Amino acid sequence: MSAILAASLAGAAGLLALVGVAIFLIVLFLRHRRRASDSSESSSSGPAQPEQQGARCMTLEELSSATRNFSNVNLIGHGMFGEVYKGLLQDGTIVAIKKRHSPLSHEFIQEVNYLSSIRHRNLVNLLGYCQENGMQMLVYEYVPNGSVSTHLHGAELPTIK
Repeated sequence: MSAILAASLAGAAGLLALVGVAIFLIVLFLRHRRRASDSSESSSSGPAQPEQQGARCMTLEELSSATRNFSNVNLIGHGMFGEVYKGLLQDGTIVAIKKRHSPLSHEFIQEVNYLSSIRHRNLVNLLGYCQENGMQMLVYEYVPNGSVSTHLHGAELPTIK
């Protein structure tokens, strides 16, 4: 009986060692992959370009034309991100263009990648982006009838000075 017990313990120890080696190899592989990914991002020159997941790269000229050179007539809102303009693209699509105030950053690239991967019936789709001449813009499908904030919270409240 003790020979069977010894064989069982030896088998269990061998299996445990095999699982430990497999976990060690998986961790090494994941670390190597993450390092390769980090180094490829940092080695690119200039601002990175978002991965294509649905959002189209648009030119500043295209968006200027769509908004009549970002005319105040087309200004439909503003917030922490910047101004929002209503625009008409060459193909007849009506869009909302968020023109960002802050300087170029990698967060913009991450935001474009994230927003272009999201699809939900209750969210406005990101159609495109522009990163040109030190400006960053997001192009969304246009939804009439005001902002979500106005619908949720009512008309803009006066600020306390």
